[in-house]
Amino acid sequence: MKPEAPEAQKDAADFTFTRDVGLAFLQAYPAIIRKRMHEAWSKAEREHQLIRLGCHVEVKWL
Repeated sequence: MKPEAPEAQKDAADFTFTRDVGLAFLQAYPAIIRKRMHEAWSKAEREHQLIRLGCHVEVKWL
C-alpha cells in the first residue's frame, strides 16, 4: 500500500480540526442561547443591533 502524500495528510488534519470545531460549537451554542434567550434588550441595545444589521445588509448588496 502506497503511503499518503503529505498534502493528503494535511487535508485530513485540516478536516479533522474543522469538524472538531463544529462539534464543539454545537455543544456550546445551545447552552448559551438557552441561558440568555429571555434577557430583555434595552432600547439602546436594540438600536445598535438594527444599525449593525443595516450595515451588514448594505455590504452584502454592494
